[in-house]
Amino acid sequence: MSERVRRQPIREVSALAPTLVAAIAAIILLLGLVHHLGAFLGQKLYPPDPELEARRKVVSPVISRETTMWKAWVGFNASHTRVVASSAL
Repeated sequence: MSERVRRQPIREVSALAPTLVAAIAAIILLLGLVHHLGAFLGQKLYPPDPELEARRKVVSPVISRETTMWKAWVGFNASHTRVVASSAL
């Protein structure tokens, strides 16, 4: 004979949901801001080899001559930081 498992009422679980969603959104927003600060205000975005950085600032990808690999790299980080931070809001 098995004992019945006592479950929480749905109202108690659903009352907790907005709090959990807000907590997760705050964590995602914090991670997005940390990425932004680390990438753009720190040295994490720059390669350790100065020659590589200089080359990235000159070389263009095949898709466009109007940009450089460096601008594409910075733009990639900026766009992904913005997406992460805005998805938290």
